[in-house]
Amino acid sequence: MVPLYEILNHVDILSFKPELKINGNSRFITKLGKLISLICIFTIMILSFSIIWEVLTRQTYSIIYNLDNRQRPSVRINDSQIALILTDATGQEISEHDRYFNFMAKFWKFDFQTNYQQNSSLSMNKIFTKYNSTDLPLKKCTSLNFTKFTSFYNHITTAFPSGVCIDFSNFNDTFYGKFGDFGGYSVLNIYIRKCMNSTALNKTNCYPEDQIDKKLSQIVFEIISIENDIDYNNYENPLLEYIKSEPLLLSSTVFKTFLKEMNMVKFHSNKGFIFDNT
Repeated sequence: MVPLYEILNHVDILSFKPELKINGNSRFITKLGKLISLICIFTIMILSFSIIWEVLTRQTYSIIYNLDNRQRPSVRINDSQIALILTDATGQEISEHDRYFNFMAKFWKFDFQTNYQQNSSLSMNKIFTKYNSTDLPLKKCTSLNFTKFTSFYNHITTAFPSGVCIDFSNFNDTFYGKFGDFGGYSVLNIYIRKCMNSTALNKTNCYPEDQIDKKLSQIVFEIISIENDIDYNNYENPLLEYIKSEPLLLSSTVFKTFLKEMNMVKFHSNKGFIFDNT
């Protein structure tokens, strides 16, 4: 005996499910709707081809900033060009400056051992094991063979006879940052010393101390160095160098310490098409 539902299936073979049609179409279609659909399709295609074209022709690149604790901050000291100037509060040169003050630069290198506390990798104690210092010579900027901004540094000596530059030419060492666990760091200290008569130093023409204190009661100490910026439109040499001047107000009656940091910049770009370049 044939089941009833099979008999009904054969009888209903020409049937169709009911649906609502508009103007004979299953969906409502207008000329405006077709136009908007075509515009969206062409817009997506144009944007897709544009992005693919920029990648293939390498017309753009992006700089990716990040902090990496595994990188040891270091700056080559031979590449530094640092000039020192001391003027009065109005920016005028101090006459007979050698009878009032002199500059001194000293490079310090510290080594330490890091001891981590038990069951804690974040708690540590740094114990200094060794340190040494080196006096750096100070010379007129015109006597040094600077390769960058030569005319500007030569002008310093002409405009400010007391201005000097630190001579790094015979000092082959590196600045190391103190952040991180790398076993040591280095510091460049610059001092302004009042003139003092000393037979050991063959110095006997200093002014009296009260006159020196009065002359240096309001002074401007200026540090001139070369800084780096990033030129986003230069693929081959993105580092853009410029001169940075930092005037600091000082007084012989107040003890002050100013800290200046040197940064090591590393960047990645997508200039390498698929893989990043450094």
